[in-house]
Amino acid sequence: KCGGGGGGGAVARQRPQPTPLRRGCFGAEAQPRPLPPAATAPADVGIGPFPYGQWLLTGVVDGPAGTEAYFRNAATGEARVLRVNESIAEFAFVGLDADAARIAAGGATYRVRVGDSLEAREMEARAGGQTGTP
Repeated sequence: KCGGGGGGGAVARQRPQPTPLRRGCFGAEAQPRPLPPAATAPADVGIGPFPYGQWLLTGVVDGPAGTEAYFRNAATGEARVLRVNESIAEFAFVGLDADAARIAAGGATYRVRVGDSLEAREMEARAGGQTGTP
């Protein structure tokens, strides 16, 4: 039985006493409810591997403003214009050929052809004649 009075009887001038809390007033099985699990925050967009396959070289220009390479993210539509020594991911734009941008990272130089993604880059020939994609 829950509740209960403090003073009980018919004494009119007696001050009421607080009702002590009773264990089980809310049911024998009542337990505090566990808190819901914390919602996991979505992963930060800028964290994680760089999406090399989404970044396409859309053009190269050697004009009055200087040498520029134009990249566009096929998934998001974001565009970047790089001038010599500016970077996208770890690659610095170092120059151009007729239909390709030359990019460098980690001591190696690569070519990305217009219409290709950064993922499709090709390593330029080294002194030993080696080429390839890392």
